[in-house]
Amino acid sequence: MGALTVYLRETPMAGLLVRMCMALPFLPANRIEGAFADLVRYAMAARVEGLYDTMEPFLRYVERTWILGNYLHFIPSNSFS
Repeated sequence: MGALTVYLRETPMAGLLVRMCMALPFLPANRIEGAFADLVRYAMAARVEGLYDTMEPFLRYVERTWILGNYLHFIPSNSFS
């Protein structure tokens, strides 16, 4: 079991943060970016517990891949021919 998995199990706020990120697609499209910014602020406010420091790579991934849409396509375009 990885260190992040253990952290998520032992830190309820971290698990909540992940679940809130997974719920973002259910919001109206025009509210997703603002809600994500709220989640980042939520994580930063809990800094005394190290929540933001530990979860920052995950939050960057969510922002880069799902909020900004800067992801790589790994499926060759001819795969669906």
